Amino acid sequence: MMRQAKRTSDLQSMPRKFTPNRHNADKFKARQVVNDALGRLRRGSMQREQCKLQRMRVAAAAALLLLIVLAVLDAPPSRAPDVSAVTEVRTLVQTDGAIHVQIAADRNGHYLFAGRINGQAVKFFLDTGSSTIAIPLAVANHLKLPRGEASPVTTAAGAMLSYTTFIERIDIGGISAHKLRGAILSQMTDDRILLGMTFLREFELRQKDGELTIIKAPPQHAGAARIH
Repeated sequence: MMRQAKRTSDLQSMPRKFTPNRHNADKFKARQVVNDALGRLRRGSMQREQCKLQRMRVAAAAALLLLIVLAVLDAPPSRAPDVSAVTEVRTLVQTDGAIHVQIAADRNGHYLFAGRINGQAVKFFLDTGSSTIAIPLAVANHLKLPRGEASPVTTAAGAMLSYTTFIERIDIGGISAHKLRGAILSQMTDDRILLGMTFLREFELRQKDGELTIIKAPPQHAGAARIH
């Protein structure tokens, strides 16, 4: 009797083998169906995103091609800047060797003045908010500046092409800078060249009583541009 009771106790203490019933099998199949559906949705979403990205690339390439074609068809003739009605600059050489170039503002508070690019007379418009030197295409043609890589840009005047270019020398009064990069803008219709920080960072700038002073420090004091 005791042996039979012990055998019964041993059988009860053994781990029971799991036997899935129909309910558990249905739940497992349902999870599989849901997971498969989610997988198909993910794959479909990824394919749609890839197609959308491809369409955006094609549209961007088409827009660039259109801008290039328009720039070629509407290429403006060479245009010499009119420097007859701009402010002349004054150059003062200080006792320590520093060079001060003084420019008076116009009635609108802007600085529009004459200078030279590669020895040719041009009209500059001071733009401290610009990081580059922006040149209208017609003026660039007159100056025979090289046109490099083209890229689409959006400006206040609308979409246009911007070509990289290289300027050997810029002179304003008694100061100069050499080997500068600039941008040639295809739809820029003015004859003014926007003079930005590519040039201005070489000098110190001071503004007082409607007058701008561009200062070239003596070589031992030369440094980054400062605006006062």
